[in-house]
Amino acid sequence: MKKVEHILEHLVSIPSPYPFELPIVKWAERYLRDNEFQITQVPVGERYEIVASRGSGPESLLLFGHVDTVPIQGVEELDPHMPEEREQIVSHALTLGWEGDPYLPRRDKQRMYGSGAIDMKAGVAAILATAVALPEAWFKKNRLKIALTVAEEHLAEGVYELVQTENLRDVTACISTEIQDTPDRLSGPRPGVETILLGRRGRMALEIIVHGRAAHAATPQAGINAIEEASRMIKYLMDASVDGRLPLREHEILPGASITPLSIEAGTSSLSVPASCRVIFDRHMVPPETPDTALREFMECIDSIRPPVKYEIYPTRRPTPFLLPFVTSKDEPIVKMAEAAIKGMGKTIRYSGGNSVADENMFSSKEVDPEILHGIPTIIMGCSGDNYHGANEWVDLESLSELCEALFRVCGMWDQDSNS
Repeated sequence: MKKVEHILEHLVSIPSPYPFELPIVKWAERYLRDNEFQITQVPVGERYEIVASRGSGPESLLLFGHVDTVPIQGVEELDPHMPEEREQIVSHALTLGWEGDPYLPRRDKQRMYGSGAIDMKAGVAAILATAVALPEAWFKKNRLKIALTVAEEHLAEGVYELVQTENLRDVTACISTEIQDTPDRLSGPRPGVETILLGRRGRMALEIIVHGRAAHAATPQAGINAIEEASRMIKYLMDASVDGRLPLREHEILPGASITPLSIEAGTSSLSVPASCRVIFDRHMVPPETPDTALREFMECIDSIRPPVKYEIYPTRRPTPFLLPFVTSKDEPIVKMAEAAIKGMGKTIRYSGGNSVADENMFSSKEVDPEILHGIPTIIMGCSGDNYHGANEWVDLESLSELCEALFRVCGMWDQDSNS
């Protein structure tokens, strides 16, 4: 078996749904230590993530990924490292359409199935395989860093802790091996290395409390039903997002900005007209949009509703900043290297942008506020596969090998560039 496929089998066989990632972090830590990388542990709550470094020189190339996966829906609180809880997870997974234990890698022809196979253990496997394949001479002239974070599938707590350290201060370019969630592939396999993502949209969530007036439900006309008011507001906002009254900007690389109602919650314990209704909207952003501009435009739009809606609005509370959009210029050296590497493999390149956010938004955006660490030129190169966040997730093994080749070629050009 090829080395990268062997690594991927190990990674898939180690369950790592948030927040149960520590065993896979320890496995990757041992693997990199055994291959002469120096390891820095970055605490994240009661666990940690790692930054591995090897080589010399004042500047580093960063290969970046996350090791956590989404939990199996409906049993998120169960720890798959506990035998009895693992049995419950597997039993429930079968009802969701999984054809076996999500944490047992299964190979069928050129596909490998398992939780996290494409999102993003294949990308992590490619990083590890590339790192150990580089010749000793490369490290005598260059420095490679590998950052493997946790909690990407939650609120980006891992990368938030990472960017507050000094570990990435010498990084001058980054390749993330995340999934290629391009806007033209809403279903079906993700594209492989022939597609380079130059950036990702950002996102925020807005909470809106719509106010009504309580009354007995037998005489609803005596009150104002907050659910009805919220429904009127939602329809107005969605219509306004289509006809331009609520601006949603387009971008030449990224998918256009968007809004989506995520939840609506109201009701009472008595037979009463509800006096309030809570609505949460997702707002995906493109440059130059920010959480402040998105909030202001929401308020202006709601204020134009007639008859008026009484409401309060604010960004949802979370322990980490909202992730801002970023786009890396095609003129950046790392983009040129990736382009040359992929062309050298006989492939036709296309550029695109990611539909949603990922950890790399945190250190690649140039508009982070408060400023922590930002503006690292970053591209995303990934594997083909599908069903991420769903049953029978899989990755194409040929595309995995191609990703390894592309990363290796980029490192070779980084060597030449660093010493030209």
